[in-house]
Amino acid sequence: MQSNIENKKEDFVDVCKLLQIKKMYAFGSVVTSRFNENIDINIFISFSKNLSIEEYTNN
Repeated sequence: MQSNIENKKEDFVDVCKLLQIKKMYAFGSVVTSRFNENIDINIFISFSKNLSIEEYTNN
C-alpha cells in the first residue's frame, strides 16, 4: 500500500495545490496488499475553502 501512494506522492501534492485541496484520504484496495494495476484508486478530498457549485464542478 505505502509504495502505491508514495510512487505518486508528488503528483498528489501538485493536484492538491492546483485544486486547493486541504485534505486527501486514500481508501479501499489501494491501501491493501490486494491493489493492482487493474483496480481504481478511491480518494476522499476536503477543499481548503467553501466552493460554490460552479467552482466545484469546474474542477
